[in-house]
Amino acid sequence: MKLIVFILPLLLTTQLLAQNTISVPFGNGFVGDVAGNNSSSNSYYLTGGSGLGWSNIQFAQSTSSNIFVAQGNDIPGMVKITDYNGTEFSINGFIKWRTPSGGSPSTMVFQPSPGSYVLATNGFNGSSQYTITENKYIGLTKLGQTLTISPVPGTVSGNAATTGLLDALNAVLQSLPQLTVVGTTVQEVVGSADVSVSLSAASSNIVTVKFSTIDSTALSSSDYTAYAATLTFQPGETSKVIQIPITVDAISEVSEFFMVNLQNPTYAAISRSMDSVIILDETLPVEFIGMELSRTERGVLLNWSTASEFGSDYFEIQRKTGDADWISIGQEKAAGTTLMYTEYEFLDEAIQNEGVIYYRLMQFDQDGEFTVLPTLSIDYKRALAVFVFPNPAKDHFSVEFGTTDDTMVQLEVQDTYGAIVLKDEWYSNKGSQVMSYNVDELNSGVYFVSVRIDGETQQLRLVVQ
Repeated sequence: MKLIVFILPLLLTTQLLAQNTISVPFGNGFVGDVAGNNSSSNSYYLTGGSGLGWSNIQFAQSTSSNIFVAQGNDIPGMVKITDYNGTEFSINGFIKWRTPSGGSPSTMVFQPSPGSYVLATNGFNGSSQYTITENKYIGLTKLGQTLTISPVPGTVSGNAATTGLLDALNAVLQSLPQLTVVGTTVQEVVGSADVSVSLSAASSNIVTVKFSTIDSTALSSSDYTAYAATLTFQPGETSKVIQIPITVDAISEVSEFFMVNLQNPTYAAISRSMDSVIILDETLPVEFIGMELSRTERGVLLNWSTASEFGSDYFEIQRKTGDADWISIGQEKAAGTTLMYTEYEFLDEAIQNEGVIYYRLMQFDQDGEFTVLPTLSIDYKRALAVFVFPNPAKDHFSVEFGTTDDTMVQLEVQDTYGAIVLKDEWYSNKGSQVMSYNVDELNSGVYFVSVRIDGETQQLRLVVQ
């Protein structure tokens, strides 16, 4: 089989190397006014009976690391909140302090960067909206912990605790099962891509996470079917496979990709939020590896192979001599649609020792389209000089050949991938000779024996059992 190397465009490669986003969910928290470095006044709960009707509270950070990292004394990132109308907001800023003062914090406090975000509320604050700016604090209360605001709205205070805040946040990350999404590379002809989402450990809670596809160089309108869903891991479950339909067409395209994304986890952290699905479209309709001609006692043997096929119907074998027209001498049924390596052979027995004979293949698709493959020639007048036997071979094979003069003989044995598994060279006296070789170290399968004598290379097919 031919080795296929796909070189992705620079833009595609750069996008695939984008940073990962890790995130952790929080159970509740508060939002209020900046009243000092470590104090928030006029604070409301985010959720619950005295809250603003918000949900899916998370802290996330884009990083090449698999843990949260700090910049100086602050921890940059974003708070994600779904408001009362179901709209998700991503608010940039940094975690600055914690509450209560001293000991293990139950709530970490985030200060937004400059900007303005208008979130819908349930009206508990006396309005249908609440505006978050850099003059607001957002508290993030850990799952299973309690924050007390009395009365509501009220004041929340704490301390900076710069030496322990990052450790406390990473402790939250490590305490939760972690979700990971893994993309894939798929041939377009397959028709679908399997994307895996896994949970690092089984949970006693029901874990949910939102899954979605994102267009990139591959578009959901033409290259694949967009997919969005909430995945649910029941207690004890640790893996899901999402099958995304890929559009199969006869259009030859470069390799394309789209992204798959995780967000809004409950009772789990996200350690790998995004990955790519690469669609390869280099093999349509048929990836032809090559054809070989060899002389036999019965005629000319044609061997050819393909790496993959899509909608292939049949091969027509054609022959000509001199200036004559091409004539059809037979057909071989093709494999149809397959990603497997496929071999074909055809024996042309109807020849009249005609000297140089030309052969070519015409490959026909099921839709009537066809491709004319390269022409090969062989000089059939020259005496047949090379035989390989026994064939199939079990423990050894022999090569019998004859030369009319003293000459150099070169022998190579290749597997179907083109790798040389045996090589020999010697100076031969004229006349007939037989050389034998052990096949103990060769795997069972098909090999090609090439013998070069007096400037002519002959290739024969050898089967090792």
